[in-house]
Amino acid sequence: MAIGRILTGFVVLAVAALLVAIWFLSSQSAWPPPALPNPNGYETLLKAASMLEEGTDYTTMSDTALRGALTNAADALNEARNALKQESRALMRIWIPSASLINQSGVAQ
Repeated sequence: MAIGRILTGFVVLAVAALLVAIWFLSSQSAWPPPALPNPNGYETLLKAASMLEEGTDYTTMSDTALRGALTNAADALNEARNALKQESRALMRIWIPSASLINQSGVAQ
């Protein structure tokens, strides 16, 4: 009989602690994102990447062709070197789909 009361009390405390934890976590506001550096090396790297020719496979080029391609891409390489000297930070946007979107897409079925 005493064990039943102790067990009941433990369950009540566990449920109360769970409810308090849920309330606490749901009442917290989202943290503001950190300020991005200016200039931002991440954006400079993206700019350098856009300066390169798309679809070029540098891994299969001969040495002569690779030297020529790198000569043509000198501006992009200099931009990338400058970007690596800068402070870099990317803004992470996390999207969690709502249950209604999941149900509409048929994923939950």
